[in-house]
Amino acid sequence: MKNAFSDDDGTRFFVVKRKEGDFARTSPFLIHKGIQSVVGEAKAIKKLKLGELLIEVQSSIQANNLKKCTQLTNIPVTVSIHRTLNSCCGVISESDLQYLSKEELLENLKDQKIKNVKESLYLRMTPK
Repeated sequence: MKNAFSDDDGTRFFVVKRKEGDFARTSPFLIHKGIQSVVGEAKAIKKLKLGELLIEVQSSIQANNLKKCTQLTNIPVTVSIHRTLNSCCGVISESDLQYLSKEELLENLKDQKIKNVKESLYLRMTPK
């Protein structure tokens, strides 16, 4: 299956907040209708504890449409990228990479959309 986000940064998760109040007492049918009018069929829609909406989109076109959204069915909203769900953290423990600079690692891994590199002191091996 082709990646639907191949032309974009891969952002899939968004938080939608009402400018006044929250979505706690807003009809789920009205919410669904509003989201459908902006992005079509979203992959997932969840109401968060604070009355905000978490929306997962299926494509970069939907993501771009949602980023531009200022209203859902005449309800003024703000849309932001979820701060943690659109990224992941991993560890590479390859001895051939241990002496490379952060800049060299970032440059050579940019096609994999690596945005940050941190050195782990626990993994640093010193030659004997």
